[in-house]
Amino acid sequence: MKKKIIYLLIFIFVFSSLGCNNNETDKVNGNIDEEEILQEYFFPKELNYTGLYAGDYLVDKFYPIGWSKEGHFAFITEYADEGIGGYMFKIDVINLINDQVEWSWESEPDDDNYREEIWKDNYKTIKTELNKYGIIQKRNMEIGNVFFNYKGKEFNIKLKTETEVDRDYGFDVIVGTKIYLNSPQLGNKKVYEYKETDYSMILSQLIAGYIMSPYEDRILIILKNERWGWEGVPSVVYFELTGANLTTGFQPETN
Repeated sequence: MKKKIIYLLIFIFVFSSLGCNNNETDKVNGNIDEEEILQEYFFPKELNYTGLYAGDYLVDKFYPIGWSKEGHFAFITEYADEGIGGYMFKIDVINLINDQVEWSWESEPDDDNYREEIWKDNYKTIKTELNKYGIIQKRNMEIGNVFFNYKGKEFNIKLKTETEVDRDYGFDVIVGTKIYLNSPQLGNKKVYEYKETDYSMILSQLIAGYIMSPYEDRILIILKNERWGWEGVPSVVYFELTGANLTTGFQPETN
């Protein structure tokens, strides 16, 4: 009888050990239940990139969600109310290595639901896609100045624009844009270029600043644009985003 009990205890011990080893192997090989590794998200806080608080402009609002460790950035654009027939927002995941949008989702115009309600109603889809790109949400983000220091080096974000007189209205509009990242220690590089080929109503542009990646030597540059409104006044302020690596791609300055 004692031998049977001993054999039973040995069997239980060996079986338990095998189970533990299998669990460890699953973790090493990535075979963990999907729900255990998915990140959870909340509707992000607005980040004011405009410096505007008066009601003289219509503004596209900026809600940054977070970064991935591979150069992706997720954010929400809340559209300015230009008579679009209801509240809308759009979520984008942008690849800041090539500035390509990897995933985008836009809500339908709605007069009854806003921000958190739309987020909640579509959360399953949003969560799945943000996890697909490895987005890690950051609760508080700050916009840095165009002059900054990083790892002992100085940097300056520069904007150059090309204008021409609008043939219908007679005022200057921007038809070409270039953004450069300059460092006295590394040199200079162009990180963004745009040439208007259709009909420009961009009245002004300004570098609003940058957001630093918490995982890479990379920044997100925020370009603030003002364009002629649907009915002229008020103008609409909106943003564009571009990425820049802080260690590669620089060319020595030439005199």
